[in-house]
Amino acid sequence: MKRIPLDIALRAARRLCDAADVDLVLPGDRRREAVLYALAAWHSLRGTGWDLATLRGRVCVAVPGLGAALDLLPPVVGVVLREIAGDLRRPMVMLAPAATTWGGVRLMGTVAHERGHIGSMRAGGPLWCLAYGLVPEVVAGAEAPCYGADLAHAVLLGGEDVSNELDHHMRALGTYGLDAPATELAHGILRSHAAGLRAGADPGGTVADSLAALAAEGWTP
Repeated sequence: MKRIPLDIALRAARRLCDAADVDLVLPGDRRREAVLYALAAWHSLRGTGWDLATLRGRVCVAVPGLGAALDLLPPVVGVVLREIAGDLRRPMVMLAPAATTWGGVRLMGTVAHERGHIGSMRAGGPLWCLAYGLVPEVVAGAEAPCYGADLAHAVLLGGEDVSNELDHHMRALGTYGLDAPATELAHGILRSHAAGLRAGADPGGTVADSLAALAAEGWTP
């Protein structure tokens, strides 16, 4: 595969997000900073070691939109709050500064990863989001397929070795503070993705989606 220039990858990523009715939020956006403070507090409570500096620099985030719930805000909330909340109507994929240095392949995998989370949020609603914060198996079942999208992009678009990438993503899952059963669930899902890649498959079809968006922006393999 040819190298994917970062500018083309960013345009393709925005195309994918727009098609999914999702906002692509770039580093430096005020909305991302607000979300990171909340995430830092959550990780502090869980003891996972993801401090604010780590989150700011390296962690990409998917955030559910408030959608029609914004229309239910009473007039007494004030003009300022309504203006801020208006930025949150659509779900968001928030990119970390590091994502713009990883290269086009990793960027496309990252966006596929975060779009996977948006899909889970939409399907599961508020109860799923609550369960994600409380139940390790829900975290495992949510994160592993999304890391599978990263894995697929690294292998099928980047030409990386499946086993090396599998080990890398399993180590990444180790930062979520999962217990033993949840860890085994997550590893089993990732191993299934790796087996599909070794057989020549594109688990979940995420790479095909990325290739279509890249082609629309003028890039060819």
